Amino acid sequence: MRRVADHYTIAGGGAAPSLEQMADDMGRAAVLRETDMIATLFSSVSASVGTSGVDMSVDDFYSAIYTLIQASAPGPYVAVLAEIQVTDLMASLRSEGQALVPEDGSSLLSEASMAPGYGRVGSFGRVDVYKCDSAPSAGGNRSGAMFARPWAGWMDGIPMEAAKHANPGTVITQIQNGSKVLVEYARDPESGNTKIVGSLFFGVSEIIGGAAVKIVTDA
Repeated sequence: MRRVADHYTIAGGGAAPSLEQMADDMGRAAVLRETDMIATLFSSVSASVGTSGVDMSVDDFYSAIYTLIQASAPGPYVAVLAEIQVTDLMASLRSEGQALVPEDGSSLLSEASMAPGYGRVGSFGRVDVYKCDSAPSAGGNRSGAMFARPWAGWMDGIPMEAAKHANPGTVITQIQNGSKVLVEYARDPESGNTKIVGSLFFGVSEIIGGAAVKIVTDA
């Protein structure tokens, strides 16, 4: 939710945020919330590789692949790592003369791939690698994970019945992964405020047991 005072919109003039910009903000917030919920599942994964207090290495990456293969987890695989795990893995790969290779041929060290937050940074061993600042942290370690794509599933929705009776100016904005967020105005004329409220219902759960392995390394 965001609250915008009337005097701000007057003083801000053309610089005041539009409804579309507010909706975009709600969409970004929804993506981050969904990412947090998915990353929370990593802590509950029983299989684990890596060493507490030791930087992530190529050996840890391959150990995760071997663990999934031995568990008969269906490929292809995906690795979601904390940013420090990505950079430690890059350092380990560099020492062995290898590299994470983005499909579009761009440099792994580009601003886009190393920007704070989350996103795909490349692939190694036919495993797509993503960085995520939501990877769990405990005991001086970060816990990323490697998993088969069907390991977990999610479902989302918006209150469509409420949308039918929403105030004028209500919009439904679609975010990156296809989810939709209901963005509404809630006007309070007595206080001279307008609230912009985003609504999203989202759930995530493990679907295939044993199709994921936790990667615990130094933070």
